[in-house]
Amino acid sequence: MKLCSKCGLKKSTQQFYKTDKTKSGLRGECKDCSHIYSRQGYLKRKLKKGTKKCKWCEQLVKENRYKFCSNRCARKYKLQNPKNHHNWQGGKSKKKYPHEFDEVLKEKIRKKFNYICQNCGRTQEEELKEFNRKLAVNHLDHNKNNCDENNLNILCGRCNIKYG
Repeated sequence: MKLCSKCGLKKSTQQFYKTDKTKSGLRGECKDCSHIYSRQGYLKRKLKKGTKKCKWCEQLVKENRYKFCSNRCARKYKLQNPKNHHNWQGGKSKKKYPHEFDEVLKEKIRKKFNYICQNCGRTQEEELKEFNRKLAVNHLDHNKNNCDENNLNILCGRCNIKYG
């Protein structure tokens, strides 16, 4: 039996790697601790070489890459943090919506289209689950003052950014 220098547990000598550098012929830490500390050392060396953590999921990002490990993480980060999007204008719009374009009208339009994106077929339930937002009510003619029900449809966030 031997005492591990890292975890402090007594373990059988078979649980230690052999070495020529000690009198006992065994390393000071057990195999389990050796694996843990070698992995941590590897990650520290990787971080020192210039790798970064993904801003969304915090996985390691390869050297000389962007701030995200994948396009999916980049999209989620931008959708959750609109202030980081290059088109963000501080929440301002040049034109204001008319008073008729209220939450009652928006909910009526969503119900009219059965809470399904008119472009890709995504449901409002999916949009709420993934991005915590309702489907967007879109003006077909891009005129904010035209609140006629025939001029309005609903789109998910992705389609609203692409086509809205």
